[in-house]
Amino acid sequence: MNLFQYLKELYTYEIINNKALIHKNETKYENDKDRGRNRIKYENLKDSYGSYQLIDSFSNEIYKIYSPYLILESLKNNIVKRYQMDDNYYDLLAKFIQKNYDNLKDVITLLIESERDKKIKVDSLLYQNDIYSFSKRKNNLMKLVHLGYLNYDKYNNEISIPNKEIHRLFKLISKADWWNYMKEETNNIFNPGENDFKKFSQREFYVDKTELILELNKIINSEKQNICISRPRRFGKTKIVDMLSAYYRKFNVIKLNMFNYLYQTSIKEGKENIKTSIIKEVKNSIADFECDNKNSINEILNEILEKTSRHNILVIDEWDIVFRDNNKNSIEYLKFLTSLIKGEESIHLTYMTGILPLKSYGLNSEITGIFDHFSMVEGGWMSKYVGFTVEEVKELCKKFKKKKNFDDEYVNIFYYNIKEIYNGYRLTDGSKNENRNYWKTYEIYTSLSIIKAFEFNSIRNYWHLTESYDNLYKYIDMDFDGLKKDIVYLMSDKKNRIKLDMDIVNFNRNCGEYNNKYDVLVKLVHLGYLAYEYKKDYDNKSDKLIGNYLFLMKKYIHHLRYPQKIINGKNYLKK
Repeated sequence: MNLFQYLKELYTYEIINNKALIHKNETKYENDKDRGRNRIKYENLKDSYGSYQLIDSFSNEIYKIYSPYLILESLKNNIVKRYQMDDNYYDLLAKFIQKNYDNLKDVITLLIESERDKKIKVDSLLYQNDIYSFSKRKNNLMKLVHLGYLNYDKYNNEISIPNKEIHRLFKLISKADWWNYMKEETNNIFNPGENDFKKFSQREFYVDKTELILELNKIINSEKQNICISRPRRFGKTKIVDMLSAYYRKFNVIKLNMFNYLYQTSIKEGKENIKTSIIKEVKNSIADFECDNKNSINEILNEILEKTSRHNILVIDEWDIVFRDNNKNSIEYLKFLTSLIKGEESIHLTYMTGILPLKSYGLNSEITGIFDHFSMVEGGWMSKYVGFTVEEVKELCKKFKKKKNFDDEYVNIFYYNIKEIYNGYRLTDGSKNENRNYWKTYEIYTSLSIIKAFEFNSIRNYWHLTESYDNLYKYIDMDFDGLKKDIVYLMSDKKNRIKLDMDIVNFNRNCGEYNNKYDVLVKLVHLGYLAYEYKKDYDNKSDKLIGNYLFLMKKYIHHLRYPQKIINGKNYLKK
């Protein structure tokens, strides 16, 4: 006997809109009063169990579909109750939301707080131009649709909670301890969440760099999974760190800002502080976490993997604070980084960033063989991801014109002035241009200066507000081999170049040692005071330094004064 025959013999139902639903073969009742108490009305079923909307793609006819299990259980037991509120149904939903919390929390909260039949446009969940996040969120919502927790209106591209029972499930989850803890997002180190990045991405002049994630995905859990990126201040390095912390939540993200642990302190004390911070935040999320400060950081990372079944992504900001502070414990620090990362199977990606290049400090350390390096002289495939490219600046100009309602002439002049004042750094990514023999080169602008210029509608020196002149004076005043003369020459005309009698890419001097003018010039390149241009063709090779940050350098030589003329009442820099 098949299931259909069994159910047919057991009982037959008649479902009529707004009328009582009764067993056709039910026991006869002595009076109508007893019969009425045992009838289930359609409206009760509709109210509690709702319906899913399905569309016949051939006829375009819309069907309202109810869960057979809920209907049959209600009729069999003569009562409408919470048949889906068992632990398995709740646990499945809870685990899915926990795993994708950052991506789903806003829309789940919106659904819970709205009326049960409230529909939300899927496209309304796209904030800014964050396509990657939107696609991931939409995919997760569709999974909840297929699991039966959400309803989807294909015609209107809307989602909703289908019935009272599932609405109660979502409300139970919103009252769970783990929901309230994750909602607070107090973590700064262990799975710090997306708050910092979300706030930044909602700024008026935001540039989407999420394409970098696609590149990093290619090297996760590979021989090239450890990378170190060095850029000058205010290039947006920390914003990239926040972005990666927000998006890699399917892993466990460990975000360490070394300034918080190693500035003017010993390596030993810094390591203990790192362990204490990680353990504290992990125990907030994993109650049975057993590691304490007696364990090494590697042991802590391995237990995190064991407890969560998710590998770790290590994101390190300001890695070079020890060297900027002229700390004598630099060798001990490099050994610590090496032991933390080398061969650590619980880590599937290490993204480390700072101002100074790792290559210059790790010459006698194993750590240089662990990382791929990307710097101001070796941009590589990372060239376009930190700082703004010309194309990105042009896109901001379009947004600027639209938001401020400026005419084309004003915006064109504004863009020309940007190029004149913030003339970009040139980074080469190592791949050849299409149909050309020379390497692909990007013109990169400092993020801070560009964003501030658009926000305040004013092109001026924003960099000096966050950078001290003292460092620049200190280096130039060393005056090795006519260094001051070279700096004056560079600043006298932005077209001037100095040809180097050295290979700056393979320059192996420690950035903290200064024995000649080349030591200082290389350091100024990494600090952003000078730009470096590398050209290569089949016949010759030339290495040149280009005066770049005119504001800071000209402040040292003479007061900055730009000749101007007026075009239609607007300031315009002379060529």
